[in-house]
Amino acid sequence: MECAVAVRWAYAGVDPRTHAGELLRSVTAEVPAVRPTDVVIGRTASGRPEPSGAATGLCASVSHTRGVVAVAVTRAHSELAGITADVEAVRPLDAVTLAERWFTPGEASWVLALPSALRPVGLLHRWTRKESAGQAVGRGPAGGGLRRPVGSPPPGTFPLYFPAVDTAAG
Repeated sequence: MECAVAVRWAYAGVDPRTHAGELLRSVTAEVPAVRPTDVVIGRTASGRPEPSGAATGLCASVSHTRGVVAVAVTRAHSELAGITADVEAVRPLDAVTLAERWFTPGEASWVLALPSALRPVGLLHRWTRKESAGQAVGRGPAGGGLRRPVGSPPPGTFPLYFPAVDTAAG
């Protein structure tokens, strides 16, 4: 059965790039309901995946970070430049400076109102939404995508957070 959008994520071990290619081909085949072997994945000049073969005309996106890969695929839509998946590893970062630089005042104030230990999580929660929304309309981070408002959760609410799985632990 054909579908309009397919999104998948997976733990990718130590080499997420290799796993990303395999997952991309498999997920891309789901949208037109074809075999993965009938899907060809090339790259645009900017490096974005470009499905062809039985998947010609589809839009795809891949994102990976420490041990996780995400893939999103859809049919082309006139109002969107494509689809975007984005994953980020939670890590220490200067959430205050980044939020004030890149976010709308409301989005930044939501991040700043979080307890300091959750600010990096909150920043990345907003960052991935903003980056994905900007790329979906054809404006990546460098093209003003991070300045595109995506709204914020109500004040005093916390971002959804799923702790990373420590694959080195026994």
